[in-house]
Amino acid sequence: MREWSWYLGTAIGAAFVANWIWEMLQMPAYRDLAEKPWRQTVGLCTRAAAGDVLLTLFVYAVGAAISRYWRWAWAGRPTTYFMLGALGLGVACAIEFGGLALGLWSYNEHMPLFLGTRLGVLPLAQLSLLVPLSFWAGNVVRRFVFKARSPR
Repeated sequence: MREWSWYLGTAIGAAFVANWIWEMLQMPAYRDLAEKPWRQTVGLCTRAAAGDVLLTLFVYAVGAAISRYWRWAWAGRPTTYFMLGALGLGVACAIEFGGLALGLWSYNEHMPLFLGTRLGVLPLAQLSLLVPLSFWAGNVVRRFVFKARSPR
């Protein structure tokens, strides 16, 4: 159980930090936020990063439901990270379609669009890359801590 706690705790922490940095860096590509000073976007980006952590856990849960095994990403195989990225991309597409359709956000000329769609490349890449990265970090820390502590 402790090993699982380290794994999940590291993944959650990595997801928050990585997504917060990503959110701050992509702010200039959003119409309503591009001209705002850094201080005014910190709170919004922090809330968005917390939401991204929940999305990261949702992606993991979907993978667990598909595989019928709760620790499905535990082994850290390349196919596992590919699946996390693909599921992250699917979730990101759904969120972007919905957010744009409801007028919750819009992009400016700095946002590259995905293959002739209205979807921004940056938010799609965000979950595609950062979800697998977060669970990779969880695996690295878990293996480091528990190999170092386990008697041989």
